[in-house]
Amino acid sequence: MFGVYLMLIFGFVGYFMKKFDFSFVTFVVGYVLGPMAELTIRQSIILANGDPGVLLDHPIAIAFLLAALLAGAVLRLAEPTPVYTQRPG
Repeated sequence: MFGVYLMLIFGFVGYFMKKFDFSFVTFVVGYVLGPMAELTIRQSIILANGDPGVLLDHPIAIAFLLAALLAGAVLRLAEPTPVYTQRPG
């Protein structure tokens, strides 16, 4: 019975992803890499005795954080592309 519930849940997720035009590839990448990244960050903070500042000790980490913030700001301020519901012509 667990398989049926799992199928229904992923069916609803897939339906809403299609309805709201989410990319399936980004969902799969986030679904696969998210738990691994979360585990690694948690282990790093545990090794640093609970100090999250250790994540920003290296300049490359700060560069990646700034790049992510810049990308988010650019996407937030960008003009949305028009969506055509009918074929032109």
